[in-house]
Amino acid sequence: MQASIRSSGLALSFVVAATLAACATAPPPTATPAAQGNASEDALEAVRRAAGGGDAAAETPAPEPSPPPPDPSPPNPPEPTRAASSDFTPSPVLPVCPRGIVSNAPAPQGTNVSGYKPFVLVNDAVRVAVNPTSGDTCLSSGFGPRWGSQHKGVDYRSDPPGNVYAAAPGRVLEALFRNDFGVMIVIDHGNGVYTRYAHLARLADEIRHGVEVDFGTYLGPVGSSGGATSSVHLHYELLIGDYDNPKRSFGLTPISPFSRPYVD
Repeated sequence: MQASIRSSGLALSFVVAATLAACATAPPPTATPAAQGNASEDALEAVRRAAGGGDAAAETPAPEPSPPPPDPSPPNPPEPTRAASSDFTPSPVLPVCPRGIVSNAPAPQGTNVSGYKPFVLVNDAVRVAVNPTSGDTCLSSGFGPRWGSQHKGVDYRSDPPGNVYAAAPGRVLEALFRNDFGVMIVIDHGNGVYTRYAHLARLADEIRHGVEVDFGTYLGPVGSSGGATSSVHLHYELLIGDYDNPKRSFGLTPISPFSRPYVD
């Protein structure tokens, strides 16, 4: 019995040894093309996941948004705080209008105002032009009583219409339309001195409330807007006082420019 078992064990050992020898010498099995492809995809997927996780679609970055096209229109220019000056030079003489009666006209010398100079000094501080117009202008009405009422300024007739300029440096306090004075401007020259310009045809483009002006800044053309009762002319007022009052410019005191000392 023991001899039979020993013989069977030897036979089994021989079979195992022969099988192992065959496995060691046989070539490895060849994978099919489909299997090779699946293995490659699996390897790539493993690399992707190791690099950052997620599937291939999730790893594709979204395209950057395109920048907006540049705005072809330039930005709006800032509002001017100072109007441009000009080369305005007041006339050295002031003619008295030859047609009609000029009320309250200063003493004439021939056809012109006697002893006239283009500037006067107001409140011992502000040099102001007496006639702030250009062109063929003449004095058509003086300061004081006229037609039963008080004329609070002087009138300069302009034929053909000339231009109106700032009589001194300052700041525009009023630039508006009124039924009586038409297109009207009031300028604060400091030291309690103001000037009013009325019946203009229109405002110059840069003239508005708060704008700083130089002597000779263009204000607009002479006109006959509002309640002008005569030909094209400038109604011009020289005012003193404190603008901070309930009537604003109409609470100031009008004075005759011919009552102040002339200066060069």
